Amino acid sequence: MNRYFFNPKSSKMELRRPIKDKARAYSSVISSQLNAGWAAPLTTAHSEFRGGIKQLRNQTRDLERSNSYAARFLTEWTTNIVGNGFTFQSLATNAQGREDLDARALIEEAWEDWKKPRNCTAAGDMPYMELKALSERACARDGGILIQKVRGWDKGDWPFTLHLLEIDRLDVDFNVKANKQGNRIVMGKELDRYNRPVAYHLLGEHPGEIYGSTSGRKRTRVDAQDIIHRFYRNRPESSHGQPLMSSCIEALRHLEKFQEAELISARISACSTVAIERDASAPYEGDEYADQELTPGGKFELEPGERATLLNPTHPNANFDGFRSAVLKGVASGCLSSYPTLAQDFSGVSYSSLRESKLNIKALTDTFRQWNIENEEEIIFRSWLGTCLSTGAISLPSANFKNFAKATFIGKGAAWVDPLKDVAGLEKELSIGATSLSRAVKERLGISLETILQERARDVEAFKNAGLPVPGAIASSERSDSLARTLQQIYLAVGTVITAEEARKIVNENGGDLEASLPDLLKPDLSQPAESVI
Repeated sequence: MNRYFFNPKSSKMELRRPIKDKARAYSSVISSQLNAGWAAPLTTAHSEFRGGIKQLRNQTRDLERSNSYAARFLTEWTTNIVGNGFTFQSLATNAQGREDLDARALIEEAWEDWKKPRNCTAAGDMPYMELKALSERACARDGGILIQKVRGWDKGDWPFTLHLLEIDRLDVDFNVKANKQGNRIVMGKELDRYNRPVAYHLLGEHPGEIYGSTSGRKRTRVDAQDIIHRFYRNRPESSHGQPLMSSCIEALRHLEKFQEAELISARISACSTVAIERDASAPYEGDEYADQELTPGGKFELEPGERATLLNPTHPNANFDGFRSAVLKGVASGCLSSYPTLAQDFSGVSYSSLRESKLNIKALTDTFRQWNIENEEEIIFRSWLGTCLSTGAISLPSANFKNFAKATFIGKGAAWVDPLKDVAGLEKELSIGATSLSRAVKERLGISLETILQERARDVEAFKNAGLPVPGAIASSERSDSLARTLQQIYLAVGTVITAEEARKIVNENGGDLEASLPDLLKPDLSQPAESVI
């Protein structure tokens, strides 16, 4: 709405136009004194990497060498994700889709043999479990790892092996714009217009190798089907990864140097030092006190005009623990870890808080472990199996590859805070049908229920052959006898007498459920409508 007002200077009525509302915006993007120095340019993931990915890797590797918390995080991360390896179970089926038990047994036995050091790596000195640990550690520390698949290998028992290459072998300085086919090279990685890897341009040797040869800086184009590039991406169009510790590098470095300074100060504080002060009446006559030392209960004479002052620095600082804990809590959040585990500080930790922490870490671990399985483990297995079937190393019809390649990989289980409480809770979940025994065994132990049953059968057979009672059967029998005695007393209370054998039979028929074993007289009649209670 237009408004008019009288302007005394012009002695006229003038139109006052309405003032437009200020444009709405986020408070952080409105220019202010606090945010004036915040530079946040529009960039792609690749442009960010090119500016500092080499330095980031060097910094995280240096932290691993010199910083105990960085080393602890990497070890904890690798242990949680990989542990002692994944349990492999073949799910091979025949052409009709039915279970092929013979093929499963053959594939599982061959896979376990291939994972021996002499077979799984080209160097022949690394077991498969160590290869997996190094691969995962490199992804967390360096932002990626290259695994070269070598087919037709003739120096082992199988025609397939792996060659681990550090991510530095990928020439990040080699960049070429898109050609007519739409392929472009981004930091040594050749991509099509959909960002699908086409090839990798690898340096002949690691750029930091001091015992190099003339082929060190020469690039070799390796087809993408022969390379597994493992990394964790943060942006959808990124074809490279960054170290998981990127957001914590500065904090870890500052904490490391702070601890170093406090340690030196504490050492100085532990060494009492005396300063000799002279006034104008005592002229300087040389270093006659240079050879005097402080001893417990000892003393030395001072000349007239001299005064002794004990230097006693106050270190370590009383706020050291609080500052260290505050920094490590931020580092733990950035490293996707828990503070008690990273700092090895369990003071003030309760069962509930520790369990909550372990549940959060378990959820995180399950996610990254599944990425490991899908982006590395399954790819290696399928490449190995395909090579072995096509070369005849495994005597199965290669035309049925898809059915033979069906498999599952199970990671290590998570140990709980209070096993007794968790087992009791699991028993309740099983009794009400909230979970299955197969799922519970897989999640808790990291192996399949079939493995447990096979081991259990062997244990039972061994105890029987030795003429000893089976431990599990004893516990089950004792529980059955206890329930049978309780049921006898219940029947007796309603005027019915049954023998111990009859009570035990009723309990067993109802699967050990005491409520289901009750006499009909004590069971509610569900066919009758319930009476209203006022």
